[in-house]
Amino acid sequence: MPRLSLYRPEKSKDFKFLDRTIKEMFVVGGTDLYIHKYLGIPNQGASTDLTQPQYNTLDPTNIQDLLFLENRDRKYDTTIYRLRGHYNVQNLDFDLSQFGLFLNNDIVFVTVHYNDMIELIGRKLMVGDVLELPHLTDYHPLNEAIPIGLRRYYQITDGNFASEGFSQTWYPHLWRIKCEPLVDSQEFSNILSQPIEKDNYLGDWDPTKAYVTGYTVTYGDKTYTPIQNVPAGIAPTDPLYWQLDTADNLRDIIGRYNKNIAINDAAIAEAARLVPKTGYDRSQLYVNPTFDGQPAPPVNIIIPNGPPVPSSVVVFMSSARYANPSPVIKIGAATLKKLWSLSHDDADKLRELMTLSLQTAKLNPERTDANSGQVDGTLVLTAKAVGPITGPYGTSDNTYSTADNFPSFEITSLEVPIGTTEISVQDVTKDLVAEIDVTATVTSPNGTIIPVFDFDTRVVSVDYVNNTFIINNPTIAKMPAGTAITVGASFQYTVSQEMDFRADCDPRFQFIARSSPQGFGYTDGYMIGDGTAPNGLPVGSGITFPVNPSLGDYFLRTDYLPQLLYRWDGSLWIRISQNVRAEGDVTSSDQTLFGSFINNTQTTTLTDGTVIPQQQPLSTLLTIQPD
Repeated sequence: MPRLSLYRPEKSKDFKFLDRTIKEMFVVGGTDLYIHKYLGIPNQGASTDLTQPQYNTLDPTNIQDLLFLENRDRKYDTTIYRLRGHYNVQNLDFDLSQFGLFLNNDIVFVTVHYNDMIELIGRKLMVGDVLELPHLTDYHPLNEAIPIGLRRYYQITDGNFASEGFSQTWYPHLWRIKCEPLVDSQEFSNILSQPIEKDNYLGDWDPTKAYVTGYTVTYGDKTYTPIQNVPAGIAPTDPLYWQLDTADNLRDIIGRYNKNIAINDAAIAEAARLVPKTGYDRSQLYVNPTFDGQPAPPVNIIIPNGPPVPSSVVVFMSSARYANPSPVIKIGAATLKKLWSLSHDDADKLRELMTLSLQTAKLNPERTDANSGQVDGTLVLTAKAVGPITGPYGTSDNTYSTADNFPSFEITSLEVPIGTTEISVQDVTKDLVAEIDVTATVTSPNGTIIPVFDFDTRVVSVDYVNNTFIINNPTIAKMPAGTAITVGASFQYTVSQEMDFRADCDPRFQFIARSSPQGFGYTDGYMIGDGTAPNGLPVGSGITFPVNPSLGDYFLRTDYLPQLLYRWDGSLWIRISQNVRAEGDVTSSDQTLFGSFINNTQTTTLTDGTVIPQQQPLSTLLTIQPD
């Protein structure tokens, strides 16, 4: 009598009996699974990249990219296979057992009958196949305008024999697949680009077939419909035969692509509103002077030694000629006499001429050798005499400058009688402006030098057409024709770099446009050049410099990229800025490196006729070419 054993080297009738019984359980208790069968990758076209081989036939085992081991462009069978399967329905619960909050029903394990799968599909379900669960179709979406129910798709990420599918014969009967929700990505574009209406859908365009009106095909992830009978071989991009179908496809219905694009566009629009141009501009901010990366310490602090200085009063002086009220320290003549040991008359003169620089300073805290004592220093107000500056000096951008910022110059007068305020000259230059001081001298018949203008004589107005100007004091001597009038000659003191001032602190310090600024002052930032000159001064433009420029002229060279702004310093064109400020949405039309280099759309034709794009990613630029 042979030995009893349920296992047989071959699949016996016991196996077939059990297999039919198990299959019937899926027919009775399982649910339909719509299988989108993965066929492989399409032909990638001519390429010299050996990491992306060409395949003549569709095979699900082929690999599209051997470098990244990816199958990005997948081809799916247009025939939908219906298979029965079973899985455990889960509630929408949150998993709080780990750090954070997780959904525990994203992954579904589906079991199908193995032989039924092989007979129907022709192979095992594998990674890349897509399942559609029709019993989970949402027929009541929140958007009532959607013409179909929302379908539920899953992608297969793993497959193996189910442990519960082994019968007494030790042969497997069930195939267990791991499924995750389908995402709108390039891999599944062949499925999601299909139209909603499938009754007249013929699948992907076939160059060997002819098409008639009334049907739709897919070409390049878009749906086209013929407008007349189409012969074989005419691609859907031909507008004489095809028309783009603008109806929604599966991606528009179940994907979040359009919603993500709308969110992204809204974020970009808000960013463009907040930051309309590239770079950043901090010219409107006051930048504190720094030293070695730290705020610069106060300089020239006056710490009184010996007996205390008599107290003084800080007052604000205002005048119609003041741009802003100026803080000053009011010190009596007796105090000045005691401080500088001057006579009373000299003290009065010094009081009229002296300019004070007011600064707050913090004294070092007084501490003992054991480092005990004051915690913080005493805050005091210091005054520094910066010299008797009387000339009309200042800067256009209201920043610090020195007293030698405006040298004197001479103009030639015509005959001017005594006691007049209208002065006629041969030629009025642009440097002659209001509030500037004028001086001149003539020699009497006995050889005495006589001043023509009284002390503190200034220009009131200038007539550039008639070559005349008005002064505030009448002339005190007759001035013959040819007399040299010195402009800005009232400054008769030693010029030093310590004679700093601000143009808005004293009405005598009025800006005179001696020459255009050589830069943008304290303006600082990143990519802030916009092709304009400092203070909005006129700018010429072109591809060649002007032949006879004047000192201080600006010129924008438009043949450079980015465009460059130059200033003529009398002998050379000095570059002072680059036109790199662009709109936030940089395009190829912007004349900046962002627009023409980073977003370059141009192509180059080689000597052998090969056309290559000028913008190349590193992945292709560094590709090793065969010898």
